[in-house]
Amino acid sequence: MNNRFFAYLTALVISSTAEATTISFSTDQPSYIAGDTITLTITGDATGAATDGIYGRLLYDPAVADSISAAQIPLTSDGIPWVDGVMSYGDGYVDVWNQIAGLDPLAPDGPAVSTVQILATHAGPLDLRWSQQLGYELYFFGTTGAVGSDPAFSVEVGENPNYTPPPPVVEPPPPPPVVEPPPPPPPVVELPSEPPYVSPTEPVAAPEPSAALIFSIGLVLAAAAVRR
Repeated sequence: MNNRFFAYLTALVISSTAEATTISFSTDQPSYIAGDTITLTITGDATGAATDGIYGRLLYDPAVADSISAAQIPLTSDGIPWVDGVMSYGDGYVDVWNQIAGLDPLAPDGPAVSTVQILATHAGPLDLRWSQQLGYELYFFGTTGAVGSDPAFSVEVGENPNYTPPPPVVEPPPPPPVVEPPPPPPPVVELPSEPPYVSPTEPVAAPEPSAALIFSIGLVLAAAAVRR
């Protein structure tokens, strides 16, 4: 029995404030087995509706598939291209659209088309649902928020006994925090040294004149007076 199962297409039709808005999915081949790359083309037709931008993110079980790539064709209005945003993809999610028309709503010249690639790593159903996380919900020509719990698209992946899924990616541990060395101490400022202490000298008292000295001085003075 062939282990390949046919992918089935589900089209999501949403009522916009202006016209009917249709989002459809198509695959690059009718069936897949584990190890195949599933290429999905998502087409959103606004049929004349206007908006200031579009965004959509699909979620899936990361245990059964891995995102490979995501790309979108830039929309134009009267030949002027819209601004492309970053198309993110990773473990269990992939962006479908991320474009800005401008400050005022514009009607695109054609449908919004994007292509995403997902690697089927295990057999079983691959269900894709629009994200309902705040800030990542579907925003497409007047449609925002949750769009239901049913898958927007599903692919049944068949078994492949010859395929070994890649081992899970183990993230390396984060590097240890960088410890900043303490700042150097402030420079030591040498204070000027004080002059050595000199104790004040005690005044030396003059010796008292002796009686003999006084008598001699008196004789001298008396002799001087006689000569006069």
